[in-house]
Amino acid sequence: MGEATTVSAGEDFLIYLDGASPITRMGEPTLGSTGQSLFLDLFGGGSARIVTKRDTYPDGRDFVGYGIRPAIPVAPPVEDIRTGPDAAPERAPAFLHSEPTNARR
Repeated sequence: MGEATTVSAGEDFLIYLDGASPITRMGEPTLGSTGQSLFLDLFGGGSARIVTKRDTYPDGRDFVGYGIRPAIPVAPPVEDIRTGPDAAPERAPAFLHSEPTNARR
């Protein structure tokens, strides 16, 4: 899979939508970060980032360090990563037309 690019407030928004109807998440998992990181310089020129804030779903499930998984995973092909098209919006119309119930989602 490509590198996750949704973090922090974007993840907060997805948590808000969790279980909401008519929402179906499609795409790649999020990064799993609150956006509240402490950056540390390590010996030998390395660095580390530690999340300093704990956020969870309302029911207590963690997403920090794991990310938020989509209901329908769509990983872009390597060529799409190089040239720019986003695979999830390309796949969405097929999902919406795959079943009559999906049209209401």
